[in-house]
Amino acid sequence: MSGNKYRATDLVWVLAALVVTLLMAACSGQGENGPVDRIDQVNVANAAAAALGDELERSEAEGVSAKDETAALAPAAAERKASPTRSEEVVDIHGKPVDAGPSRAYGAERLIDDPQMTRVGPAQYWITDRGVGIGGSMTWTYVNGGTVCNYAVWFSGLSGGRYQVLAYIPRRSATSRQALYRVESFVGSQWSVIRDVRVDQYSISDRWVDLGTFDFPAQPAVFLSDATGESYGTRRQVGFDAVKFIDRGSPPPPPAPAPRPAPAP
Repeated sequence: MSGNKYRATDLVWVLAALVVTLLMAACSGQGENGPVDRIDQVNVANAAAAALGDELERSEAEGVSAKDETAALAPAAAERKASPTRSEEVVDIHGKPVDAGPSRAYGAERLIDDPQMTRVGPAQYWITDRGVGIGGSMTWTYVNGGTVCNYAVWFSGLSGGRYQVLAYIPRRSATSRQALYRVESFVGSQWSVIRDVRVDQYSISDRWVDLGTFDFPAQPAVFLSDATGESYGTRRQVGFDAVKFIDRGSPPPPPAPAPRPAPAP
């Protein structure tokens, strides 16, 4: 890798990080100079992030590890995140392999990727990282302490029942140590919290995390926000990618035995 190429990508990331810093301060109401015109700045940040994504994709095509490239260019929070090949392996909330359960679901299996999730909050604070994650992209935002600024909901569209819930953690742009996944049941406009699950995204790369198997009285859903409890100063990122809902209800009963033929007279 040439020195000029390294300096160019380094500048891209520094510019993106600086702009997003200003934007997140404005989101939390802590900007020193009051309201600012943010739209042009956000466009610069998104363009810089896209340029970084292109650079990483080129490096991977040339055989350079995405981990090494990210360590050189990204905030310190991403320095030591591993970069294995994408896998269907299932791990626990700390990144340890677990039994994924029966290989076959008893009914519906629904995968909701980040383009299909419902995103809420200022659009300019959502950043798309390409060339990584399920479907070739994922979404991220910086952590924001205890204040919700941006959040997303994965609605399964399934009826109530017993489901295993898995969340995919990509190898880049998911470095929160305590991302809070809220597993919920949703009907109409009413939410019922099933379980809050803290996930160390930093310790997991290109793996499905088992959030648990739960009984849902109505439609299963998952909520995730930037309010992880980690200060924005840590520069950690909350990664949003695919969530999978797998039917783990009781297996169907065996077929009824065929009726016996009538005895001969």
